[in-house]
Amino acid sequence: MRSLFPAFATEASALPTLDFQPTFRVNRTREVDGDQVISWTLTIGNDVFHSGEPPRVGHWTYGQPVTLALQWAKDAPSLPLKGSPSRNGSVSGPVIRFQFKDSWAMLSMLLHHSAPASQVTPGKDTSPFVLQFQAYESAPGNYRPGNVISSQVVATVFLQLNVFPAGAKQPLQQAAFPTKAVDLPNDAVTSAKAGEQ
Repeated sequence: MRSLFPAFATEASALPTLDFQPTFRVNRTREVDGDQVISWTLTIGNDVFHSGEPPRVGHWTYGQPVTLALQWAKDAPSLPLKGSPSRNGSVSGPVIRFQFKDSWAMLSMLLHHSAPASQVTPGKDTSPFVLQFQAYESAPGNYRPGNVISSQVVATVFLQLNVFPAGAKQPLQQAAFPTKAVDLPNDAVTSAKAGEQ
């Protein structure tokens, strides 16, 4: 944990914080129907990243929720269906959202959506944080809101995150995160946020 959150480990008033830089739609040789997703939107706290924008670094702080929204094109031959095989996926029309609302939301997404090694193309997408997201889909003519159709296809797409300790210039190269983390006391969180104002 010290290598992930050096300020948190040494400063009593600091909250765990990570910097990150997303790259949308990587690992395309292993994706399924990724070309049907017209837009990607990653929301971290109040910061929003859209596919097609210039790359930039964002910041996640303990307690901030994380959401990835994938929108199918309106003329796509398939639509996402309820019952995503991926964790925390919910469907509304042509959009599936993967939401993480726990206090360690960033770590939860990295842990639960880490792409299997067999799904990452060797020699490419070298960041250890290549994430896999999946959605059931079916042809619009067979679509029934709220139902999963037995003949569905599983769409599979990939997101890469370069993750940095806060303020660092070199991304982390170790993808092993703790599988459990305790919530911080409310008074510690309140005190830290007050100190940021």
